[in-house]
Amino acid sequence: MKTLIWAFFLVLTLLWTGLAVMSIGVSDWLLSLLNSGLNASLSSGSALSQQVAAVSLPAWLQMWVDPLWLEAIRSMMAPVIGMLSAVMPSTDTLGTLLSVLVWVVWGFGAAVLLAGALGAHWFTSRRKSNALQT
Repeated sequence: MKTLIWAFFLVLTLLWTGLAVMSIGVSDWLLSLLNSGLNASLSSGSALSQQVAAVSLPAWLQMWVDPLWLEAIRSMMAPVIGMLSAVMPSTDTLGTLLSVLVWVVWGFGAAVLLAGALGAHWFTSRRKSNALQT
């Protein structure tokens, strides 16, 4: 039973880590999209849309995303990027902060998973010892 608990903990921790890595990859891609908007001239809407269209998906994400869906996202993001580019001075700082935030949340989640595994381990040990006493 204890082996099953720790195997379950390992699988959940690997899934949790994969989610964190994917979140950082997607946020980096979105920030590169935003950065392309920062480099475009705000007066020309066509230049902004051309730069947004030039940003491609990461290789690991291309097989999961429909190209039509991606075009819809790009057309929605062009005006949003135009508005955000006037407010945000740097996407490098934001990327670093997002990465740190993702790993801090990952750490808290991993701690909760570890506490659950330790609690289940302790509970099964205690239950086994109580069964031996009676």
